Amino acid sequence: MSHMREYSQLALYLYNILRILLLVTALYLLIGVYLRRRHLVKIVNKLPALRLRFYWIFGHIHIVLAWRFRKTEVSPHVHDLLAFNGYTQIFRKENVVNLWQFYIPFITVYKADSVEMILNHSTQLKKAWFYDLLHPWLGLGLLTSYNTKWKNRRKMLTPAFHFNILHDFLPVMNKESSILVDVLKKYTTENYVEIVPLITKCSLDIICGTILGAEICAQTDENCPYLNALTK
Repeated sequence: MSHMREYSQLALYLYNILRILLLVTALYLLIGVYLRRRHLVKIVNKLPALRLRFYWIFGHIHIVLAWRFRKTEVSPHVHDLLAFNGYTQIFRKENVVNLWQFYIPFITVYKADSVEMILNHSTQLKKAWFYDLLHPWLGLGLLTSYNTKWKNRRKMLTPAFHFNILHDFLPVMNKESSILVDVLKKYTTENYVEIVPLITKCSLDIICGTILGAEICAQTDENCPYLNALTK
């Protein structure tokens, strides 16, 4: 019995030590995250944005959620875009605006000069965190890779997208874009239009006409065999 009691006390002692170690580790990690977030928030809060008060934990999410629980004819995403567009209009004279979605800053740059500064920057090539979700599906390709791997692959593909090469595809792009305009004119009397299928068909016509050299008429032919095969 004495041995069992000693083993029980030893197990309890080790268990308490393990709990303390886990607690210290968790606190260490939380403090590290807090300090990094604090530095980020300090920098991001210098950008134009609506001031946050008691609801700072949720960010500016209330701007979007105002329409989430209302019955409307269109998709809630339409109201999301309208709300975001209205938010950016407040800072129209600025080159940049920040929108906090909970603890994630969504920084929008919509002036040509500011966009040029970002695109010409040769060191900040790391993709956003949500690109990591694509890695199991797409791997580390041109879309998802970054830094040295992205630079090397981009240099290899740059000649294929030279302006002189793309210039040869302008007739196809102009033709299919004109067809899209004619299609959209039919919806001018409607309250809204589901734009995704129309843009998808136009993009499909352009891709097939430029890359494959085939005209499938996805926008004009309702019984397009290729389009029907894709949707099955």
